[in-house]
Amino acid sequence: MRPRHSHNSTLLSLALALCSLCACNHSNSEKHITTKTDSIPLRIAILPTSECATIEQGFADNHWGDTLSFDIEFVRYDALMDIDTAILGRNTDIFLADSVRIAQARHIPDSIRQGLKMLLPLPHEFMLIANARKRITKIAKLKESMVGVPRWCMADEWLTTLLDSASAKAKAKESFVAEDVYRAQINSIRVRHKMLSDGLVDAAILPQPWADSLVNDKHRTLAKSQLKGLGLYTSAKAMADSIKARQIKAFKKVVLQQSGK
Repeated sequence: MRPRHSHNSTLLSLALALCSLCACNHSNSEKHITTKTDSIPLRIAILPTSECATIEQGFADNHWGDTLSFDIEFVRYDALMDIDTAILGRNTDIFLADSVRIAQARHIPDSIRQGLKMLLPLPHEFMLIANARKRITKIAKLKESMVGVPRWCMADEWLTTLLDSASAKAKAKESFVAEDVYRAQINSIRVRHKMLSDGLVDAAILPQPWADSLVNDKHRTLAKSQLKGLGLYTSAKAMADSIKARQIKAFKKVVLQQSGK
């Protein structure tokens, strides 16, 4: 018969080995624990524009967020109407928005709309570009043409201004009026870019870097402007949360410091 103490020794050795293994696993897992003290990240909805990319790259590659106690999570959308969904879902803390759209998009309830506040102005450069194959050399030549533009936004309002101005300056023989231009509602930046590039629309309004890519492909610039009604907004709901409010203020401070404003 095997001595009892031998069996006990075997069990003890096995227990010690298991404890040692658990200790090693625990040590390894600790290496992957984030150094951020806030477990919930700050979520920011953006569009694929140069201005948004500058901020995203600042946190991703240039370590703007190293001093923050929370992570920054950028959520990319292709259109302002997609960001509307994020606003209505209330799962985003900061988002790129357009002052004209906030005022006109009636599908956003007043209870939410009235709580939207500009956190940081973020002017965007937009360009009105004509397809090179259409032989459109100026805005007055857009008569009976199709222009791709998003609805209920600064870009749409800017197009109205451009067309009205061209109509007022048009010579009698051109007989150009703003109503002669058909506006194709194309909300997605990517789709608008591709449709202009493929000649499916005669002209389109696009932000950077999409506009420059078309110019580099020899498409024609008809007008460009810095539209100042865009910016990063936050909501009353986010600011009512003490943790989120602290995060939002810290985010704003970092962006202002890093951008030299």
